[in-house]
Amino acid sequence: MEKYIDTDLCKECGGVCCQQNGCIFLPQDFEKMTFNYLKNEIDKGYISIAGQPFNGFYENGWSFLLYLRARNCDAPIVDLITSGGPCSLLTETGCKLDEEHRPTLGLLVKPTKIGGPCEKMFPQEALMSWINYNDVLCQLIKHYTKKDVVDIIIEQTKEKSRSINNKRALRIELKAMEEHLYYYLSIMNNNPYYTSQEAKRMLSPKYYSWKPKNN
Repeated sequence: MEKYIDTDLCKECGGVCCQQNGCIFLPQDFEKMTFNYLKNEIDKGYISIAGQPFNGFYENGWSFLLYLRARNCDAPIVDLITSGGPCSLLTETGCKLDEEHRPTLGLLVKPTKIGGPCEKMFPQEALMSWINYNDVLCQLIKHYTKKDVVDIIIEQTKEKSRSINNKRALRIELKAMEEHLYYYLSIMNNNPYYTSQEAKRMLSPKYYSWKPKNN
């Protein structure tokens, strides 16, 4: 799989993408996808269990795709409805991780211009490959929070909705991630929820059977 590295351009830019949000890992970034292995990786302190709502694959409903991402500064381990970065791995000299250990979806962003946005060179199916491992991520969420994933989604959705609506009422400029969230929150508040397994049964296999091509 081709990776896109332009250290000179990113240095001049200052890592605007990294300031917006931590990059997303793919399952292929981990040796194992077991509870204990992933817990040990998360406990190193630079990974959050994150996610995003998705719809459009079936009518009148939405689901929530869980995945692992580089942890944002001051973010909790379970950070499902995030307001964004900066990424905790960003330093004055770039990412703390070497290229071999960086999140794949970060390496599939092609640096294109100062200040971004840069060009995403990965298909939606790449991210959707996480749906095969949402069960183990649900178990990890239960371990860290003592709550079910649906309860966390509802709790954090309400919190972010209040925060965003208060900012809008006061005409405070929203972060890029908050603008993105505002769209999804309207979907979540007005349509029924499907678990990841229910959603998977409705999806075409092409959306979750993606495999990376090795160059």
